[in-house]
Amino acid sequence: MTLIMLLSLLSLFWWRNSVITMLLCLEATLIVVYLMSSLSFNSSLLFTLLTFLSIMVIGSSLGLSMLVTISRSHLNVLTSPIWLMN
Repeated sequence: MTLIMLLSLLSLFWWRNSVITMLLCLEATLIVVYLMSSLSFNSSLLFTLLTFLSIMVIGSSLGLSMLVTISRSHLNVLTSPIWLMN
């Protein structure tokens, strides 16, 4: 599990110039954090932790969709790679 966490963080730093890939790596990191913490904490904290991490993943997904929507509204050569991602 820690190997997956380290790979997610490494890929997050590797793709720092590409916002979409960075957000996807951040979502994977959040999911791994939830899985690691669910195995180590007791059940009373799991509901709060699940709610917190779900809100974070939803927020990053919303940020990703807003980025794609904004890039489609601007007809620029620099945003054409973002059009291909969706």
